[in-house]
Amino acid sequence: MKLAMTMTLLLLLSVACGNTEKTNEIHIAGLLPLTGDFALYGTDEAAIADFFVEEWNRDHELKLNFFVEDTQSNARVAVSALQKLLVQESDVVIITPAPAALAVQSVLNENRILSFAVDVNPNLAKGYMVQNWPTSDEYAKQTIAEMRRKNHTKMGLIYRNDELGSSVKDSIIALFDGDLFVEATDPETKDFRAQITKISAKTPDAIFIIGSGATLGLAIKQIRAIMGNITIYSGPEIGYPDVQESTGEDFHNIVYADLNFDYTQPKLKAFKEKYVAHFGREPSPDSIVGYNAIVLFTSCIPFESKEALLTCVKNTEVEGLTGKVSVKNNLIDYSEIMTLQTV
Repeated sequence: MKLAMTMTLLLLLSVACGNTEKTNEIHIAGLLPLTGDFALYGTDEAAIADFFVEEWNRDHELKLNFFVEDTQSNARVAVSALQKLLVQESDVVIITPAPAALAVQSVLNENRILSFAVDVNPNLAKGYMVQNWPTSDEYAKQTIAEMRRKNHTKMGLIYRNDELGSSVKDSIIALFDGDLFVEATDPETKDFRAQITKISAKTPDAIFIIGSGATLGLAIKQIRAIMGNITIYSGPEIGYPDVQESTGEDFHNIVYADLNFDYTQPKLKAFKEKYVAHFGREPSPDSIVGYNAIVLFTSCIPFESKEALLTCVKNTEVEGLTGKVSVKNNLIDYSEIMTLQTV
């Protein structure tokens, strides 16, 4: 399997190197999950890119062109989809989640193509790949600090056995200094009762659950059924509407680290109003950070080379939707707006 993926990546590299056609447009590409488990995140990233491009093209002579390939929430599909992006000579790529980003990272870096990756995996921030989301280490620090304040010395941990779950699990194991009872689940499972029952027998003070979407809501309901009103910790994924809707009346006594978007700030307030008028719904965190990334990228137009573009992005500070936006160690720094939410 690894050999086949390597051969595919080499083929993509040869295609990219052989394409010398130039255009008068700046190409923004989306390598995004429009279907599958992570579709909620990918469709919001695609929507905000379309929204930005439409605004930009009304006011600028040099046009932006956005096109997106559906990765179907699958890393292998992402590798295949990358071929089309390379043939079209993308100037920048927006990509999520980590499995897809990691699968194509080496090719994007070899071709010196700037990319913005939205996920928690710390391994994304290298080369031409800029991480556009706090790492798992960042919000593990905040949640574990809260556990210490509450004297939680015994904790259960249920994680989805994929890139998302493993990244957060590793961060928590490295930082938590009490008794930790760890259980893995298959990414496709909807029945967490066996893992919850094992952890419940250890009588932990709290439980940390890692997942996303409606399945995460289902896991919370099963925790409540077996462990009652135990304090549940989680990451930003728990704040999405689909999680809350699937959890229903069991969505309480939950603490999670998230980005705190202050909609009283004029720029973010105006953006929200425009977004709601255009899409008929409130912007998601993916919409906001996605917009920030494109503002940062377009502040470097025009650019003379791929190297000059990367240098500019890494050394530029812009006023984004969340305040000052800049890159530190290949990460867009959101530390000032990271906070703990309690419901």
